[in-house]
Amino acid sequence: ASAIQYIHTGASELFTIANSNLYQKCLDQQHILNDLFHSATGIERNFRIKQNPGEAYGFKGFVGEIAIEFEGQINSGEMMKSLLATCLNEGVRYESSINVEGYSSGKQVRIQASTADLKCDHLVICTNGYTSHLLDGYKQFIRPGRTQVLLTEEIPGLSWSKNFHIDRGYYYFRNINGRILLGGGRNLDFEGETTDSEGLNDRIQHALESILFEHIIPNKEVKIERRWSGILGLGDDKLSYCTSIDTNIHLASKMGGMGIALGMQLGKQMADAL
Repeated sequence: ASAIQYIHTGASELFTIANSNLYQKCLDQQHILNDLFHSATGIERNFRIKQNPGEAYGFKGFVGEIAIEFEGQINSGEMMKSLLATCLNEGVRYESSINVEGYSSGKQVRIQASTADLKCDHLVICTNGYTSHLLDGYKQFIRPGRTQVLLTEEIPGLSWSKNFHIDRGYYYFRNINGRILLGGGRNLDFEGETTDSEGLNDRIQHALESILFEHIIPNKEVKIERRWSGILGLGDDKLSYCTSIDTNIHLASKMGGMGIALGMQLGKQMADAL
């Protein structure tokens, strides 16, 4: 936990006036979710209604808040460093910055790459939103989805440390070392964001800024220090693929935007299968 900087912070789902009907639906279903969570974990009342939504954090314009007790944060950069260190310690060869252009299977798998041709007994494709580059037949099942992110400059006095979600999770934000990381908005342009090309969507970036300055830090002048995008692997359902395509070709993909939470378990599942 310390290597990946895990923190048990809890979280909240926040509802704007535009999401009032959704908030009521969530209230009506809250007992069902709590019962399901309790039956799976033994933990009671994971989802709780909060009074004065968002006010404890200085937020503005929210009509509802549902607190989620058992949620946390990790540092995904430290996670990757820890994974790489573990692999190297176990004698796993790691190569980066190599573009895999194709492969052919037989007794061994031959991989055509940008810098060299490689051979292996088994090939596992774990390229998530980029899967169709190597598996054209899965193009209709695993679609890329670009997501937009911005990061503010350091904000003095920013003390809250929870995860926050808005509008069915299409927006999300957290405090990272005194800065606000805010992302999402893909639902504003599903067609335009169904791409595996990195880039910024002005409409979505403007929407993120509106949420930031109208709801999260109202009446404050804060600079946006960085903006970037990332590519998700999405499909018609929330189920990931952990399957064999051929005798020695396998697929572990389609995280549905939950790769940080699901990726390690899916990797273990595939490793155990092999």
